[in-house]
Order: sequence, then structure tokens, then C-alpha cells
Amino acid sequence: MSRAPMVKAVPFHLICLCLVSCLMFACTSLSGTNRLMQAEDKLAAGNTVDIKDIKVKGWLPPGATARQDIALALNAMLKDTQNTSYAKKLLKNVMEDPLTPRHLEIEAGYMLTLIELIEAQNKEISKLDQGLRTSTEREKKLKKERDDLMYKLKKMEEIYIHTEKRRGMQ
Repeated sequence: MSRAPMVKAVPFHLICLCLVSCLMFACTSLSGTNRLMQAEDKLAAGNTVDIKDIKVKGWLPPGATARQDIALALNAMLKDTQNTSYAKKLLKNVMEDPLTPRHLEIEAGYMLTLIELIEAQNKEISKLDQGLRTSTEREKKLKKERDDLMYKLKKMEEIYIHTEKRRGMQ
């Protein structure tokens, strides 16, 4: 009979321990969420952020995980607009995750659309740049050819003048 009171007391201690650990876990994730909010504010202003400021250690709810991935994608795009594959991968993961809140899926979709437009513009710019390079090469070639022809014309004029002087002397 002495076991019965102890058995009842053990679950109470386990419950208290569980509550304390949950509170500590929640506090760490809240402090991480605050860091994430500060990083999002910097990113919204157009400034890049260190990845350690965006990455939150510990468990995050699905909405905060999606916010973190969106912030990482935006940070990657602000650092390098030529390399968009990492940002696209992160945004597609956000959109495909069934636990992501709808408003964050929409935000990720908007960003993904903008990234695809940026990629299209980068391709067009590279084509125009290549065309510009070929046209400048062609321009240099034509200038050289013109200079050669001008030199030949000048020499022919000198020869003509020289022969006319000889004819006049005779």
C-alpha cells in the first residue's frame, strides 16, 4: 500500500518537468523568432544579412520555418542576382509544404514569379551583351579596314601627284 502514493506523485513530477522543458523550449524559439523578425526588417530595407541571423536553432512552427526560408531566398537574391537556383529551390519548398500558411505560400509564389522574370531579363541582357561584343568587334574590324583603304588612297594620290609632276617637267 505504500506504493500507491508514490505512483501518484511520480506523474506530477514528470508533468512539471515536461512543462518546464516546454516553457524553456518556447522561450528559445521565441528569441529565435525575434532574431528572424529583425533580419526580415533589414531585408525589407534592402540590406543583406548574415545567414546566422536568419537561421534559428531549435524547433519552429511551420509558419516561422516558411518565413525563414523566404528570408534566406531574399538574402540570396540580394547578394547575387545571377545565381537564382538556391532561392528558387527554397521558395518551391515553401510552396510545396502542406503545413505552410496560405499567405506565406502566396508570398513565396510572388517572389518565385519575380525571380523567373529576373532570370528572363538576365538571359536577354546576356544576349544583348553578346550582340554588343560582336558589333564592337565588327566596328573595330571595319575601322581597321577603313584606315587601310585611306592609307592606300593617300599613297595612290601621292603616286599620281608625283607622276603628274614628272609629266609637267618633261
